[in-house]
Amino acid sequence: MAERLISFVQRLHRDRAGLERELASPLLIWDAAQESPEEFVLGTESGVVPIVAEVGQPVVLEVKKRSNRPNPFTMGITVGRVAGNDIVIPHRSVSRFHAYFRQDPGTKAWGLVDAESKNGTWSGPLRLRPSFPENVPDCTRLQFGAVQVVFYLPPAFLKELTRRMNAP
Repeated sequence: MAERLISFVQRLHRDRAGLERELASPLLIWDAAQESPEEFVLGTESGVVPIVAEVGQPVVLEVKKRSNRPNPFTMGITVGRVAGNDIVIPHRSVSRFHAYFRQDPGTKAWGLVDAESKNGTWSGPLRLRPSFPENVPDCTRLQFGAVQVVFYLPPAFLKELTRRMNAP
């Protein structure tokens, strides 16, 4: 589910302990560059226009499996342009099923796998090889097609929220 970053900042300001308890999964901050509106796919899901990042209006995407979506892919948390994915990024450069996150059950480390996407997936400056998992450290810049996000584990996400809340 996508949510504006400002709502997390407001919740942090009101009830930091409550927000800390609520955050259990990694999060992505999508802070839009100067993308033009025609790059976004403005389809709807059940009549709801998807939330997209705009310049000055970052969006937070939770890295979490969605139980309310018809997604038969059980190997990970899917990322793509269409509504059947766990993380939906409605941008033309993002494939319908672009990539997926998975967590190692033993080490609890997070990984990202490109699902043979047309426009590629990056972790930092590294373009991922299709179907080959790469570790995703905390605070890593990721790119799905032309869309850049930053991957945060909950403690680092809270630090980033605090930094943004205190920024002039």
